[in-house]
Amino acid sequence: MYKIMIADDEEPVLESFSLIINRDVKQFELCAAARSGYEAIELFDDLKPDVVFMDIQMPGIDGIETIRRIRQDYPGTVFILATAFERFDIAKKAISLGIFSYLVKPISRRTFLEELDKVHQYLDKRKERRSRSFSLEQDNSRDRERLEQRYLTRLSRGELEKEEWQAFEAFGRFQTDRAAFFIIGNWQEGMDDLKNRLNYRYLCFSARMGNRLLLLFPEIQELSGVYQTVLECLADLSGRDDPEAFTVGCGGIYSFQELSHSYREALEPFLTDWDNSAKEWEREQLLLLRGYLKRGERMEFTECFKDFYNHQFSHCSFDLARGKMIEAFTLFRETMDWYVPGDHYLDEFSAVEEIALLNNEKEWELWWPSGISRILADIKETKGEPLPQPLEKAISYIQENYQEPIYLGSVAEACQVSTGYLSRLFSEHLETTFVNYLNSLRTDKALELLKRGDLNIKEIAFRTGYQDPNYFSRIFRKFKGCSPSEVC
Repeated sequence: MYKIMIADDEEPVLESFSLIINRDVKQFELCAAARSGYEAIELFDDLKPDVVFMDIQMPGIDGIETIRRIRQDYPGTVFILATAFERFDIAKKAISLGIFSYLVKPISRRTFLEELDKVHQYLDKRKERRSRSFSLEQDNSRDRERLEQRYLTRLSRGELEKEEWQAFEAFGRFQTDRAAFFIIGNWQEGMDDLKNRLNYRYLCFSARMGNRLLLLFPEIQELSGVYQTVLECLADLSGRDDPEAFTVGCGGIYSFQELSHSYREALEPFLTDWDNSAKEWEREQLLLLRGYLKRGERMEFTECFKDFYNHQFSHCSFDLARGKMIEAFTLFRETMDWYVPGDHYLDEFSAVEEIALLNNEKEWELWWPSGISRILADIKETKGEPLPQPLEKAISYIQENYQEPIYLGSVAEACQVSTGYLSRLFSEHLETTFVNYLNSLRTDKALELLKRGDLNIKEIAFRTGYQDPNYFSRIFRKFKGCSPSEVC
């Protein structure tokens, strides 16, 4: 049975349609009757109806604006729009929002029932398609691993939309909007054994990130003991009792829209370890290499990498230099995120395993050109290419409004495109995500303000769009390789 909400400020309409649904309709359950757009939005988060019968003219915000706001978080909702006047301008706006149907009042009982029957057939077919899709996913374990990798990657970047999260819930057979990320590093052997042990105790999902393991724990279980359980499993499987032997990053519990925060928190111990152990020159070179990758500058990347590895092999033992190359390729992998435009994900590139098998510098010289070629194979040369107009609009909008709260949905709306399309434009043409582009611009602006020296860190955080100075400091370190206080 599907849930339906009626939103109309006319009491007779509410009573009439409520009576019809409760008395004559078996496929739908009336979950709410809202008398304004604001009330409909307020009720939506708790009730999550499948269908909304929405009047256009209501006090406060009208039906079109109400639908637009609900669509941002619940794109799969079916809307039937009703109006007392047949107007082309309203119909045009309704079509752009993906309205299921557009009815002109007064609406007869027969028309109302026929419309609900069409919606019921549509929802059943959509449910059947999803069910077939999920069955195929679950029948093939390799496809399941790839899907799991894809879901976790998009969640870590803050790109998963409501309908995709619902698909993930069905895929994983759980139901909650909240979860937490963990990252395990400094230990590669027995990752599958670790996942199996954790799955005895918790429902969790995993993805490999170079020599690290990314874990996601939905909040359908008590998660306060996960960190200790992970340490115990690591100690048991490795035979080492020292907790300091492993790096385990633990993120907080967030709603699915904000899970990128949990991922960044879990990544913090690794960023700190890197900054504390790397020399200033190494950090600068790696930041340069990372920038070349993002911008698709192949020649510059290759030449810079040659200088980087020549320096390491000439100043370090082979084993130490080999370890630094493993760290570098892990960073390259995370920068690329192994995402190729067009919703196609690359097969796993096991650079870590391949480099670990090299025995001397001669073998490295033979290996590295192919390793770099695989990194660069799917990077587009971006220099001189005109950007699509929606992307240019998005960049201008971000540059003008970076000091204010900005979200992918608000920028997409300003550019009059969908969030999914805009996200793909950033990936395909700028080799980065929307969130990373925004943070990169904001930290550039913050660096300029820090060098001026007339503002404190808290003021600079606010002026560059960050409401939390601690979060600003973490993001600044990630993009600039040092803390704001080190610049001051």
